Amino acid sequence: MTVKNSSAITLTILAAGCVNVAWADAIADAQIFPACGSTYGKKLESRVFTMPRIGVETVAEIGQTMIATYKTDVMAGTESYAFSLDQSVQLSGRSYGQDFTLTLFPLKVAMTPGAAYRAADYNFQYANDKEPRTGLGKPDVYLTMILPSQEVTVKVKIGLGQEIFPIGNAEILKTTQCTITGPESFQRELVYSGVVKGVVSVSYREFIGNMARPAFSKEFQFDLSEGNEIGFKGARFKIVKANNLGITYQMTKNLD
Repeated sequence: MTVKNSSAITLTILAAGCVNVAWADAIADAQIFPACGSTYGKKLESRVFTMPRIGVETVAEIGQTMIATYKTDVMAGTESYAFSLDQSVQLSGRSYGQDFTLTLFPLKVAMTPGAAYRAADYNFQYANDKEPRTGLGKPDVYLTMILPSQEVTVKVKIGLGQEIFPIGNAEILKTTQCTITGPESFQRELVYSGVVKGVVSVSYREFIGNMARPAFSKEFQFDLSEGNEIGFKGARFKIVKANNLGITYQMTKNLD
């Protein structure tokens, strides 16, 4: 097979919002985790993702990635927590020389580390009160969660002071995983550039971290009259069909 190396370096930009259904399936098959937000946990592993699956007929439009290898860091993502009381709980304390009783009624709330949840349904009563306090006479009550123990505490604000009671532990509702692009992250991909008179153009690109490596980004051309199987940098793929709308192909080996 004749390979024609174009002297002009080609950087192909992926069209936003134009992911082919077949390529979306390839992404799902690769089990690529979403990018981390501003908050994430510890590093779990470094992992190499490859797309698409070997032997699966895949479709890519012009400007879309055909074959890709990603090395990235997988991080523990954000976690969501919840705390619930299935029945009323009575807490007793002493403030400013007076004994008091706080009754928390059943509740279920989402908890965020470091944030305070203001309780709405509770009774507060000093020992010498005939009835629970209401209005301005009723102190504010907050629930907070502490990590890593997930312990939930009740804070009763009385005047300038506060009384704190441990009340239980929150449960983890969901743990996610995400990826970050660190200085050692590496990405290589082949992008379909089009076909003219049976000659298919494919762009090769490399990235380290978030930075493209222009010196390694080139466009290569493959003449289909000499066969429909293409090899490049260890990758092997068979072209089923190629036109100005897209390319249908099967990968038999990914990039080395």
